[in-house]
Amino acid sequence: MIKYRASLIARAALAACIALGTGAPAMAAGNGDSGSVTLGNGNAQSSHVSDQDLRKFGAAYVHLRSIRATYVKKLQKADGKKEQVQIKKQGQKKMVQAIRDQDLKVAEYQQIGRKLNGDKALQQRLRKIMHQSQQDDASDS
Repeated sequence: MIKYRASLIARAALAACIALGTGAPAMAAGNGDSGSVTLGNGNAQSSHVSDQDLRKFGAAYVHLRSIRATYVKKLQKADGKKEQVQIKKQGQKKMVQAIRDQDLKVAEYQQIGRKLNGDKALQQRLRKIMHQSQQDDASDS
């Protein structure tokens, strides 16, 4: 079960990025996020993502999945397009905040998601980190 959930994280990372796609990059750009992102070793072109950045990404992803589930339900209950637009904007704002709460910029989160989409080794590292994080959480309780 844990192995299955962890693999979903890597596969669904890009889907979460797409969910943010409409409003989040524009909002992020207005707040100092740039398209050029430095991760890991300081090289913007590097394909390396540090374990710390993967931990942040994983934590943000878990929060985004929860936010998305909440707002999908709200959208299904919405009365008309105007209310749907308002609900989408609220959801996007919460998603952006969830990413920032993990000390990531939206552009960084999206870049990691794109890298995960095409890199099996990186997906494996994320699964390992997420599995370790779940074990740590379980031992804390």
